[in-house]
Amino acid sequence: MGPKTVNSVPRSKTELRRSVVSPRMVLAAACILFFIQQLPYFQTRWIEDENSYADAAWTFAREGKIRMSMYPPTDVGSVVDVRPPAMPVAVGAVFKIIGLGVWQARLLPFLGALAAIFVTYLLGGYLAGEWAGAIAALLVATDSLLFVAGRTTRPEGMEACLNMLAALLFMRAMRRDSWGLALLSGLVAGISMNFHINGIITPVAMGLWALYEYGWKVWQKPVAWVFAATVALCIVPYVLWINSDALHQHAYVEMQNLGTVMPFSRLHGEIMRYSDFLGIGNLKALPVAIPVRAPITMLILGSLGVLYVCNRRLFWYLGLFLAAHMGVWFYLANKNVRYTAVAAPLFAIIVAAGCISLATTPNLRRIAVACCVVYGVIGMLGNAFLVNRFKNADYVGLTAQLREAVPQGSTVYGANTFWLALQEDRRYYSADRTSLDYATVNLKPQYLILYDRLMMHGSGYGDNFGDLRSEATAYVKTHGEKVALIPSAFYGDLEIYRVNSTTGNSSLPK
Repeated sequence: MGPKTVNSVPRSKTELRRSVVSPRMVLAAACILFFIQQLPYFQTRWIEDENSYADAAWTFAREGKIRMSMYPPTDVGSVVDVRPPAMPVAVGAVFKIIGLGVWQARLLPFLGALAAIFVTYLLGGYLAGEWAGAIAALLVATDSLLFVAGRTTRPEGMEACLNMLAALLFMRAMRRDSWGLALLSGLVAGISMNFHINGIITPVAMGLWALYEYGWKVWQKPVAWVFAATVALCIVPYVLWINSDALHQHAYVEMQNLGTVMPFSRLHGEIMRYSDFLGIGNLKALPVAIPVRAPITMLILGSLGVLYVCNRRLFWYLGLFLAAHMGVWFYLANKNVRYTAVAAPLFAIIVAAGCISLATTPNLRRIAVACCVVYGVIGMLGNAFLVNRFKNADYVGLTAQLREAVPQGSTVYGANTFWLALQEDRRYYSADRTSLDYATVNLKPQYLILYDRLMMHGSGYGDNFGDLRSEATAYVKTHGEKVALIPSAFYGDLEIYRVNSTTGNSSLPK
């Protein structure tokens, strides 16, 4: 048997039973709330990672190949992009059907995040009662990390849904001793792994669940073997693909090497990740670093404490799932806080289950309600803050200005941020992966986009574009003519330079 559920309705009163509000109505309200929060300025704040995923998807849609068109011929990524292929294939299908654009690129992440709310309701209800599932759905609909994932062309929105769906199916498989459900769970987990490495979280967590449920007899349980075998089979095509020839192997090694150079230890990187999760690292708009999301962390930890006391079995299931997330994140070189969006449904289930358990004591019912309100309000305020902060990062408007400044058929060199704006009827090369010297000699760009926010301030850790900024400034003094200035509070005050046709294809001045 799986974990027992907590009482979703206090025994002393029957308010919820008599109420006209049902758990399914709360679920519907959660989905509507998420949609309303996402709708304003949905096409703002287009970032570098989104161009990377969109480029691979668009190239797949046009050529049937997964590669990066903005990379120079010397970069292996220009021939093959060996990241897990489900993302470019799925987004490429969207591009093929409804065209290329910001909202088209974000459609699947949005739908994935929306579906994650529904799966949260199902998994929370299955583990802790229908009302716990409904409350968890409402809480996850306010989660700021899932909110950002739903409007960013990255896999986290889909991962949040697929990982929780695989967990739900595996739990049901254990309860029913069902091979079919185990196979279906393994299939969903395998699909998730083909979207992103974060998909491995669910197989790790399901292994922990099986050990907890069956003990050392897990080796005798067909459910566990069927799940593991299905996951392995789902990942075989990807393994065969990256080992199909020396070029794919080299591309995979290069991809792995990109994430191994860190100016800090893994432990320090995790401290940075959780610092951002608390709200310290990312609120650059505030005059001081304030852990504005600390109450959310306290509610998650406090709810785990309540479950440890009130429902030890459920505590272990949710705690092991959380441990799997944190263990995989520790292993990953990328320490960005965005990965925690994958765990947003789990956080919501933990808090909802803890508050429902707390509410079984009449004197603590108001405290339980207050905890849920605090969790939701902090999330919604954070989402409103983000929408307001980036409302002027209008990428569609910027696209129109860039296309007016740069004629059709031109070859352009600049940050990969502007690939989507200019790629359709222009040739665009990314300054992120192409030196200016190589570009001017071999790629012969006719236009340069300079002084964007990355060139001026760097990306990741420190000013890693200082040399490019100096070289570009020296180059355009002798080889370029400024033809446009496009100011932007978010993207930077862009300066567009036309390269002199007679001298602009020489190497950099010495």
